[in-house]
Amino acid sequence: MIHQRLIGIFVCVCVLSSLTACTGAQTVTPSEQKPAVIVPTGQKPAVIPPGMKKSAVFAPTEQEPAFDKTFRLEDGMSPVAATLDEVHWLVGNWVGDAFGSKFEEVWNAPSAGSMVGLFKLYDTKGVKFYEILTLVEAGGSLEMRVKHFSEEFVAWEEKSDFISFPLVAIEKDAIHFSGLSFYKIDQNRIDGYIRMRRKTGVSEEKLEYVRRRLD
Repeated sequence: MIHQRLIGIFVCVCVLSSLTACTGAQTVTPSEQKPAVIVPTGQKPAVIPPGMKKSAVFAPTEQEPAFDKTFRLEDGMSPVAATLDEVHWLVGNWVGDAFGSKFEEVWNAPSAGSMVGLFKLYDTKGVKFYEILTLVEAGGSLEMRVKHFSEEFVAWEEKSDFISFPLVAIEKDAIHFSGLSFYKIDQNRIDGYIRMRRKTGVSEEKLEYVRRRLD
């Protein structure tokens, strides 16, 4: 039992470190927050879908390849302007598959300049971790903030810290945070993609969302 618990803790820590390292997200405290910025790296930029609202160039870094579904926020320029009204299609009760496990995710409707979400990753052995998420209007743009908790609801981050995902770009049916993207397939399906670092390198992992009806 102790051995299984240690393995579970190791997996959770690896997921958190991968999210921070590969998405460009940062662990920050409220007093340390700064406007998110992007800058070209001098390399050939990734392809930007037609009609996407953009504020700068999305380019691969020397350490990471370009990916088809996610973009990374670079330093140097202001983020794209956006409001919560543009991402209202995230609202709902969702279930799906990711990282070889199952997940549940809920997003409440916008109010007072923010949206609140909850996430649970689990398998047949039990809960792997929880997340409390907020999507906030900040500096004329959007930012996703995440705090992680173990299966025993012990916070991974320090009390005042959280993981921040600044907005890179937004389309009618797609939202691109740094290293994390959501694609609306239809009213009942969303495909999510996140960059993860493994021993074999950096990869894009897919999360398949299906709306759960609560009749």
